[in-house]
Amino acid sequence: MTKTLRLRVLDSTEVMLGNAPVTGFVSCKARALLYYLAVSARPHSREKLAALLWGNMPEAKARTNLRQALSNLNKLLPGYLIATRGEVAFNRETAYWLDSEQLTRQVEAISQTPPLSPE
Repeated sequence: MTKTLRLRVLDSTEVMLGNAPVTGFVSCKARALLYYLAVSARPHSREKLAALLWGNMPEAKARTNLRQALSNLNKLLPGYLIATRGEVAFNRETAYWLDSEQLTRQVEAISQTPPLSPE
């Protein structure tokens, strides 16, 4: 049975795999990268990600940091990221739960419910 990755990004942040907290992130930015990829729900160029998270560094150093963060995430959460030479995305085909998606679904369900008629 596959364990579900649970990501909390609203209120407080948390990464759980099954019932166990995921630890061992090489940096806060590696964790932030995971959250960003999951929440944004689309692929991002490596260049953009490096600039977003390490824009205050020379490009070569920023790309090295991105590679290290991706390597760390792939070791901690194999299969949850899709990385090519040019782009990186969260793998939405895996077993995962994301609180912000759950909230969006609930809001959409409520907005599609017909209003109660007065009696």
